[in-house]
Amino acid sequence: MSNKRTKLFKVFRILAAVCAACCGLFMLTALVTFGPMLFIKGNLTVEAGGLLGFFIDVIKEGENPIKSSDLVLSVLPRFSALLLLFVFFLKAALALKRAEKEEAHFSSAKKSLRSLAVTSFLLVLIPSVLTRIAQNIVSPFFFNITGTDRTGWLILGLALLFFSFLVPEKSKNNDSTEELI
Repeated sequence: MSNKRTKLFKVFRILAAVCAACCGLFMLTALVTFGPMLFIKGNLTVEAGGLLGFFIDVIKEGENPIKSSDLVLSVLPRFSALLLLFVFFLKAALALKRAEKEEAHFSSAKKSLRSLAVTSFLLVLIPSVLTRIAQNIVSPFFFNITGTDRTGWLILGLALLFFSFLVPEKSKNNDSTEELI
């Protein structure tokens, strides 16, 4: 039974690490692409598709120049979601690695589950707030800035928080006797 559990943790750990690596690569690409736009003082023209198409829906391409700060602000909600996804998958991979090495209930299970729950809640909150800010500041004639439904992340955060309350505390007496043996 323990061997099957260890293999299952290993598979999920590898999946989480691969997802974190993909998020990291995509985030690095977006940062290299959109980061320099913060320092451009002039206006830009945009075209739909490519990397920009992943982040925002361009309504008018190339017709009127827009401020680079508006472009960066409109990209920020999805970039922040990508950053938080990277953090979530990285935390999940580390927690699964600890669970894979330790028997029964690993000592930091409660802490790991609560940390993942908080990250999941932040994944709902921060992109939603940044989307609202971008919708109020950026001209709606250039971009269609819409929020993404993140109900699944909210439910996952609640489930992780619930399971963190079900994980039993590891008693200190058992820890000290195990160290003596």
